[in-house]
Amino acid sequence: MNWPLKIQGRFVTEAELNEIRMLLRNHPLWNRSRLSRELCTRWKWRRPDGQLKDMACREFLRKLESLSLIKLPPRQCPGPGRTPTIEPVEVDRSQISCLLSDIKNCKGCKRKELSKLRESFQLSR
Repeated sequence: MNWPLKIQGRFVTEAELNEIRMLLRNHPLWNRSRLSRELCTRWKWRRPDGQLKDMACREFLRKLESLSLIKLPPRQCPGPGRTPTIEPVEVDRSQISCLLSDIKNCKGCKRKELSKLRESFQLSR
């Protein structure tokens, strides 16, 4: 690989990339935002108003990851327009047969909701 790399208008040296890898290795509980703030502070990466260039740094880190140069921690929550990943669960679909009076602590529902429940559970009338 030819060093320095130009990513997002910034030249990155092999030493800086190794610094990022070291931070990831030494702080496995940090999220992407925490890593970004640390890098901005270390590299004095600030906007003209003095605020950290946090969003620009996170985009920079995503680009490094897309080039397979680093492995970022997983996202904590989906970004705008991204649906969350839902893990599949095992569902017991065996039929239940009993009298309604046998069911204790049964919560009633409104008539309007009952039709939705029937559809959901394929209840017969």
